[in-house]
Amino acid sequence: MLNEFMGERDGGGFVKDSLTVQFQTVTPMFLSGADQRKAEIRIPSLKGALRFWYRAVDPDYIRHEPILFGNGGKGGGQSRFWMKLNTPMRPQSEEWDKSKGQKPGLAYLSFSLGQGRKYLFPRKESVEITICRRRIASDSREAYEADWKRLMAAVWLLGHVGGLGARSRRGFGSFALKGMESDSEELKQILHLPVAHREKTPQAWMHGFQDGLQQIRDGFPGRPTADHTVIDRNSTFHLHPEGFATWDEAMNYMGILLQNNRKKDTGQGRWSHAASFGMPLMIKNRGTYKPKGYERHASPVWMRVVRIGDTYHPFIAVLSTFSELTAVGNKKEKLSVSIREAMKDFRQSLKESDLLEGGL
Repeated sequence: MLNEFMGERDGGGFVKDSLTVQFQTVTPMFLSGADQRKAEIRIPSLKGALRFWYRAVDPDYIRHEPILFGNGGKGGGQSRFWMKLNTPMRPQSEEWDKSKGQKPGLAYLSFSLGQGRKYLFPRKESVEITICRRRIASDSREAYEADWKRLMAAVWLLGHVGGLGARSRRGFGSFALKGMESDSEELKQILHLPVAHREKTPQAWMHGFQDGLQQIRDGFPGRPTADHTVIDRNSTFHLHPEGFATWDEAMNYMGILLQNNRKKDTGQGRWSHAASFGMPLMIKNRGTYKPKGYERHASPVWMRVVRIGDTYHPFIAVLSTFSELTAVGNKKEKLSVSIREAMKDFRQSLKESDLLEGGL
């Protein structure tokens, strides 16, 4: 059966098929390599992001992740796929300037970004990336297609929910998927996921997003366990229906909304509420709080900016993670952190803001 597969052969005689994907940067992307003075899209960062989104949706990721993405540990192996950046990135000279009276919400989202840090500026041209998956002698048609479906799901989620680089959970590095295509007849048969960024209205965008999300969920049997950030039936997705004229206005809106929500409680309740959105948490005159047993707790809230026509729409995903954690401060003071309750309150705030809402 293997000799019926479409594709080309690499130097080692292995048959490979390829998928070409196009992304577009919508907000400033803070991403660099060994040279921190240069902003660039790097394949390792892109691959790491795809791994994250694959883990978020497949309940059986423990079995498949090392095979698909590679495993550097004992008994690890090489990744089944590799990637190539087809679009040469133009030299970037943009530097982040925190001194120009930023909007308060944008300043809140970017507080940890240093003055003068280089970033990739949003551009209209697409960034094109080729993904190849190596066939091996033990491949069955079912295993081959399953690997590609896992990859396509990760690509779709990165391009509709996630982002790349520093502060990607807070709207920076929004990376919009514009297309997925292949010359392989076999891959064309499983390229069914809709690309919402081709739509012309917020309502149509949300409909396409819902359709794609449900297709991905249906492709992974079982329910993911929320011992890390996952997409399940409790996850919700929210799109601003009117949008704004610029990306920074859209991010300013999200920053103010998040800041106001984190200020709802007072005293220790306020700190516990804030810790639900990510740790380590630095509290003035009290030091830094970390989750007990962990170095950090990644926020289950992902923000991005969706461009529809000439309008920039805030988009907020509230995913699922641990229900509760205990935070421990420098002075061994403990905080009980109810993430489930904090996210419930945040979802209610989003509902009251009249955003378009979706989910599984």
